[in-house]
Amino acid sequence: MGARYRLPSPPSPRRLLRWFVAWKTVLIHVPLVQDICGLRKKPAKPKPRDTHRLTRLYNSNPALRRNSSNADETS
Repeated sequence: MGARYRLPSPPSPRRLLRWFVAWKTVLIHVPLVQDICGLRKKPAKPKPRDTHRLTRLYNSNPALRRNSSNADETS
């Protein structure tokens, strides 16, 4: 008779704890693991200079600006 196949037993809580500790302490710092799991931090992009474009547009054009002094003069 041949050898019988044994089903693997479920992992014990102690084994799961070991894997978790190994992941948090060592594996998470390995560059290959970071690439595979998407853990590598992407470089921060500098903020573009042309932000608040609408604000500059409204402030530069007096016809678009709602100014309370203009409303007082017309009434």
